[in-house]
Amino acid sequence: MDDMNLPYIGEIDVLSLNLSYRTTIFIGGMDVNLDVNLEKDSLYKKSVLRLKFFLENLSKFHVQNLLYIKNNFYLKNSVVKEYIKFQIDDYGDSIYETLELDEGSIKSEEMFLTKFSLTRIGIYMENNGTFKKFAVFDYSICEVTNYLIVLKTDDRGNVNDICWES
Repeated sequence: MDDMNLPYIGEIDVLSLNLSYRTTIFIGGMDVNLDVNLEKDSLYKKSVLRLKFFLENLSKFHVQNLLYIKNNFYLKNSVVKEYIKFQIDDYGDSIYETLELDEGSIKSEEMFLTKFSLTRIGIYMENNGTFKKFAVFDYSICEVTNYLIVLKTDDRGNVNDICWES
């Protein structure tokens, strides 16, 4: 099993790999940057199969992540709500116009939940057998902001961390 065909990447030789692969993919109606970063120029069969599974399920993970973002919004110490409030404070009323939101709405913060779009997926392969910090999904509410909601997942797409960063 030296050669394997991976979704979005194509044919690879698992014993002679590039240390990174970058491409643009189409998920959720949007172009999304995908980068796969390797620690070494070869992978164990188990790692290649995990990567293949993950790539095959990116659309499913994206849908799960959007639900995770929405659910986080309603938590007491919500990262998503903090992010949205920061955007409102930072951009003022112009953010409502940019996102085509009705600023007169009582639940204006909640309306932002429909505006999150996936911009990048970064996969980080390590050959040490641990897959808890496997991928990063970057979400933004619009192109004018430099701030992202970042979800970190394991190799099964389970979110194990959420934060916002620039």
